[in-house]
This record gives sequence, structure tokens and C-alpha cells, in this order.
Amino acid sequence: MGGNLLSVLAPASRKKANTRPPALIEDRLRLPGRFLLSDPARLASMHERASLSARQIASHLDVSQSAVLAALGKLGLATDGGRNGHVVKGQVPLGWDFQNSRLVKNGAEQQVIRLMRQLHGGGESLNGIARELNRRLVPTKNAGLWQANTVGKILHRIAARAAS
Repeated sequence: MGGNLLSVLAPASRKKANTRPPALIEDRLRLPGRFLLSDPARLASMHERASLSARQIASHLDVSQSAVLAALGKLGLATDGGRNGHVVKGQVPLGWDFQNSRLVKNGAEQQVIRLMRQLHGGGESLNGIARELNRRLVPTKNAGLWQANTVGKILHRIAARAAS
């Protein structure tokens, strides 16, 4: 996090007769995330060397994921996992991550899906499931709050996949 700080040194006002020399004012300011997005070396380091996804970079810099994707695109950095020129359209579903041009299971998110199915099987409403997930501070795929319609779509997708 030290790289996100800017040191500021500013001289005090003019000297006046018969006064001590003025002290320097020193402070550190946190740089806004959108400023850090314009630094190609930092962005490349986070995306390629540290293997952070656009979502993880957005969370780290406190900016939107679309701003990170736009900045990566302007720098010519791949935003799809960086392999074989594949383009990923839409959001990766809950329970999965996109790595090396493939969907791989995300264990923590798979547990959230199991909890949803357990609560739904126990007779809990979609609103009740969303409330419980928010109460437990379970993060959504985009770090937002759970909504009943989102829970419903996820459970519907899981049921449709199981039926096929």
C-alpha cells in the first residue's frame, strides 16, 4: 500500500525578521485509484506479474471494474486471462473463475451456492436467503448486496444445469 501514497513537502511562508526559520510541512496523501490506473507500469505489474483479475484490481484501487477493463484495453493488456486472444463476454457465473481461458471452480463461491440450496430446500424464500447472505456478510461476485432476484437466477441456473 505504500506505493499508493504521495509524499508532499511544502515550504512554509516567507521568513520574517527576528523569527526562527520556518519548518517544512510534510504529509502523505492517498492517491485516488483512477490516478493509479493511468500508470502503465503499476497496472501491468498488478495484472500480469501479480496475476490479479480486473475485479481484484478494481477492489484494490477502489475503482469500478469497467474503469480497470478500459485502462487495461488502452494499454493493450489482455483482459480475458491473457491467453490465446479469447474474448469473454458477460460475467463469469457465481461459483466459477476464469483462468487460463477456462472456467475453474471457486471453492468459496461453491460453498455459497450450497448454502443457498440448503436454505431454499428448507423452505426459505428468495428474500429470506438474500437477507441471510447479507447478514452473514457473504460477498456477491461484484462485492454488492444480495437481492432476491439474483438468488433466484442462480438457483434457477443450478437447477437447469442439473436437469440437463
